[in-house]
Amino acid sequence: MKNPSLLIIFWLKENTHQKQLILQTIHIVDYYQHPVPRATFMSKPLIRAHLAIFMANVFYGINYTIAKEIMPVYIQSFGLTVVRVLGAAIMFWIFTALGEKEKIDKKDMYRLLVAGLLGVAVNQLLFLTGLNLSAPIDASLIMTTIPMWVLVVAALMAQEHVSPAKIGGIIAGFSGTSLLILGNGKINFGSENMLGNLMLLTNAFSYSVYLVIAKPLLQKYKPFTVIKWVFTAGLVFVTPVGFNHFMAIQWSEMPWWIFFALIYVVVFTTFFAYLFNIYGLRHVKPSTVSIYIYSQPLIAAMVAVLLGKDSLNATKIMAGLLVFIGVYLVSRHNNLNQKGLVAFFFRPLKFGKNIFPWNRTARNQPSGQ
Repeated sequence: MKNPSLLIIFWLKENTHQKQLILQTIHIVDYYQHPVPRATFMSKPLIRAHLAIFMANVFYGINYTIAKEIMPVYIQSFGLTVVRVLGAAIMFWIFTALGEKEKIDKKDMYRLLVAGLLGVAVNQLLFLTGLNLSAPIDASLIMTTIPMWVLVVAALMAQEHVSPAKIGGIIAGFSGTSLLILGNGKINFGSENMLGNLMLLTNAFSYSVYLVIAKPLLQKYKPFTVIKWVFTAGLVFVTPVGFNHFMAIQWSEMPWWIFFALIYVVVFTTFFAYLFNIYGLRHVKPSTVSIYIYSQPLIAAMVAVLLGKDSLNATKIMAGLLVFIGVYLVSRHNNLNQKGLVAFFFRPLKFGKNIFPWNRTARNQPSGQ
């Protein structure tokens, strides 16, 4: 027979069931021969994203010690917030002016306004004020609720799926952080700390919502564009609240080393930390960004050990292992496009337009965390 494929085509037209089985087999064989390059933990974009998020939390971890030197002796909490937001906003505008300009759609301005309110204004005002009115251990434990809030908010907004791996990762990270924090003192949620604790809890929730609502913006715009407008919106809300404290700053009475501390707070803890977090958020899911907050007490402890102010012990090592296990579980789960072999064999059963969901185009677009 010169062209046996004609008979096969005719047979397939008359036998729909056999056609589906053959196409299903072709699909599975094609997947094994040309596997989809999924976004693994070791892919270059994700390595850069995780490194950026880690460095942001390094800056935050060191900031706890430096901010205490500034506040409240030289600058009140609201005044320091204005200094941070104003300084970082100016830097973001300068850097974006040097690059390619990007226009924001009017329908996205509302989301940017809310992101600036929750992620900058409410976040920083309530955190610094709550820190003054609460005990350090209470504050540290309350801040560890951020990954839990993020997962709940992201699930309600249909941005993430709540899985056993993510829940297990959050529990592991929370356990490690709690072990480290409670090893340094006793928790005290007494009435004298109630107002500060409520502020910190509100701050944790507002920052969680910020991470979730900022994610769609990063799928559409560049990180510098998003963070520039977020800080501009935040400055609008922060200025009326902290203007009096800002004007009361006695710059001439500050020692020289306080100016260096301010530079660190503005440049590293605010400018670079927010930029690195927003860059990481573009490539990974909000829950992955939030889980890194568990590393902050560990980083602070390691800095104290390196400076000779603390010692390394079994508790710190165990806490570190639990934190890294938590980060791995949350980020590793987000690397998987499906849930094991069962989903792998059932997904190709979709025919029609999606008969080849793992097509050539999809192979060049790794999925985010």
